[in-house]
Amino acid sequence: MCIEGLVGHLSPKAFPLIEDYVKKGYENTMLEAEELFYFFYKIMGESHPLLEKWEEITVAREQQYSEMIKRDNMLVKENIKNQTSTQNKVKVGRNDPCPCGSGKKYKKCCGK
Repeated sequence: MCIEGLVGHLSPKAFPLIEDYVKKGYENTMLEAEELFYFFYKIMGESHPLLEKWEEITVAREQQYSEMIKRDNMLVKENIKNQTSTQNKVKVGRNDPCPCGSGKKYKKCCGK
C-alpha cells in the first residue's frame, strides 16, 4: 500500500521501495504491480531493466480486458434481446380466438 501511495503521488521515494519489492518478490495488489510500476516509471521518465517486460504484461492485460468488455457487452445485449422478445409475447387464453387466423377458439385449433 505504501508503494501504491507513493506511486500515486509520483514521489521519487517510491524508486527504492519498488526495487526492494521487485528483488524480494511480490504478491499482486488490487492494481497489478507490473502495470503500476510500468506507468510510474514512464510518467517519471526513468528507465528500468524490467520496463519492457512490464510494458508487455500491461499491453496483454489491456487487450484481455478489452476482449472481456466486448464479450460481456454482447452477453448483456443478448440477454436484453431475449427478455424483450419474451416480454412481447402475449399469452393466448384457451377461449380466445386462435392467433393463426382460423377463426376458431385457440383450444379447438392450435391449443390441442
